[in-house]
Amino acid sequence: MQSTFKIGFLNIENDFLFEGGQLLIDSEFLNSKNEIDDALNPDGHIYPRTVYTAHLNLATNQTKKVLRTDRPQLMRKLPCSHKLVLNKQIYNSSEKREFESFVLHCFFLFIWNKGAIL
Repeated sequence: MQSTFKIGFLNIENDFLFEGGQLLIDSEFLNSKNEIDDALNPDGHIYPRTVYTAHLNLATNQTKKVLRTDRPQLMRKLPCSHKLVLNKQIYNSSEKREFESFVLHCFFLFIWNKGAIL
């Protein structure tokens, strides 16, 4: 049985085969790439969006921005660009493996040594 994980964003338009599995381009790669290109700043980095606090007037259903509450968004989720397919089932699909996913992502960045975005 295989294990499949969505990872990315890797700015690499190739599949990669290795002993024990493969890294395949996701069907949504072009959409993910366009989303990343739209979010990039001129310096080539992605920064969190600016958010603010607002109050809702229930009578008029209008919102009003609270002064001095502008701040960067805590996290920005990057879209997936690739699928990692391992030949063996290694984890229960309901378990989260954030650290392992991060290490694998860094490994593929190292292999390609290209301008991928973390």
